[in-house]
This record gives sequence, structure tokens and C-alpha cells, in this order.
Amino acid sequence: MRRALLWRWTRAAVCPAGLLVASVAALLLGGCGGGGTGERVAPLHDPLGAAFPSRAFEQASGTRAEALAALDSMQRGALRRAFEQLRGAGYRRHVRTEQRAADGAVVAFKERTVHHRPGRSEPRVVRSDSAGTFDFGTLGSFVSASGAAPAQDLAQQILSEEPSFLSRRNRYAFAYRLLPDTSLPGGIGTARVVAVRARPDAGGDPQAVRRARLYLDAGTRQLVALRLHRRRHSMLFDEDTRQFVRLRRAAATDSVTTWVPAETRFATRLDMPLRPGRRFRTTATYDAFRQAPPTGA
Repeated sequence: MRRALLWRWTRAAVCPAGLLVASVAALLLGGCGGGGTGERVAPLHDPLGAAFPSRAFEQASGTRAEALAALDSMQRGALRRAFEQLRGAGYRRHVRTEQRAADGAVVAFKERTVHHRPGRSEPRVVRSDSAGTFDFGTLGSFVSASGAAPAQDLAQQILSEEPSFLSRRNRYAFAYRLLPDTSLPGGIGTARVVAVRARPDAGGDPQAVRRARLYLDAGTRQLVALRLHRRRHSMLFDEDTRQFVRLRRAAATDSVTTWVPAETRFATRLDMPLRPGRRFRTTATYDAFRQAPPTGA
């Protein structure tokens, strides 16, 4: 049951418990430490206005029809395979997880670098640092440290089988624009950019996904980067979450392009009645791949 909820955490609009489980499990990937802290560090995540600039959306020359045409031609296989293939690959993963106070001060953090070796289930921790004590409150009852999902599973959850803004029957509830092409790092080169935002005048219950930005490799039409902003209000809790995932090109031939993860980011704010709000962030970067996955785009 827990694993099924984790796999569908982007469907939190209909399964709030799934979001709670996934949120805590994501943070436990970084672990918890002891000690004390009050440090302020450079932000790990772009401010909301920088990640989803309103002016770029409003001034976009690409029409709704062009944006939907790009989404209809989009391929999602590279994103799924990139993380699935971590199971057999050798690579290095650097993870930093933080809990922050309302003013942005770091209450606790855990940071470590882990080497995953080809064909071995247990990774090797080569560097670890932590300070402070994480406070999950009642969220901690949903998952334990031993139940944390592996990176190859957790990162997959950033894109469900059919996010609401991709479903044809829900398109009336969103505005779509095709933004100017951009260049992404990691050997991706030119990417087409589709911006999505929920329409407040669409009627019915507010959409959980408020904004999204999808980056499609111009050559293969594969989804190679994605930003999501999710907001939900309920009787149990209010949730505001931002997610980001980016791939990079590991190898390419005339007919096959191999993609691997480059970075993932997760930031959430959870507010519950009569309890202090909790804010968590985790960022993971992936490099030093020693075994290129055999499948491609």
C-alpha cells in the first residue's frame, strides 16, 4: 500500500495521504541528523516568480493551439527510463535535505554524497554532514526511515501516468502557451518550452497543479525537464509544493539518444490546523555515470 501511494504522489488532488507519505519519504532520502543550526544558505530553488514568470506567459507569441500540438507530440519515455536505469548503473548522487523556519532560516539539514556501484544494491556513503533535528510532527507516522523509497523510484513520481493538465478532458481548466525555444545544460541543446497554468475562472474545484513548464528536446520531442507548482487546500492540511527534474544527454548516435538524470528538486510547505507549518526542501544531483544504460529515446 505504501509503495502504491508513493508511486502516485503526483495525484495528490485525489489522494492527500499519498502526498504526505511521498513528502516525508522524499525527505528521508537525505536522512536526519542531530545537533543545532540557525544558518542561512543560498536558496536551493528558484523563487516562484523566477521559475514561472507571469510576463513570459502573457507575452508569449506561441498560441494555445501550438502549445497543445507540442504536448500531443511529446514523448515521455526518456524521463521514465532515465530513472529506471539507475538500478543497474554506477553513478554518484549528492543530496541535501533541509527543514526551514518561516523566515527561511535552516532548522536542520542533512547532506551527503553517495556512490552507487554497478550491480550492487548497497551504495557507499563517501561524505556526510548534518546539523539540527528534523521535526516531521504527525507526518512521521506515515513512513519510517527504513521505508524510504530508492532514488530511482522516488524521482519517477514527478510525472504520473496522466497529469491533469495533459488529460484532454481537463484542458478547459488550463491555459497553455508555447514559449520561445531555450537552451538547457547537459548537452540537451535547444528545447521547446510549453507553459501551463490553471485558470481561476474554469469553475469547479481548483486544480491541484497551478503551474507547469515542460521542456521538450527539439530533436527527439522527449520531455527532458519539467517544473511543477502544486497547491492544495483541505480540511486536513494546506500544501504548497514545487518540483523540478532535469535530464542530461549521456550519449547519442544517429539513431539513439541515451538520457540520464541530472538533478531533481523538491520543496514543500505543509500547514495543518493548530500546528506550526513545516517547510522542507531536498535537492539531488547525479553524475559520474560509469555504466551507460543500453536503451535510448
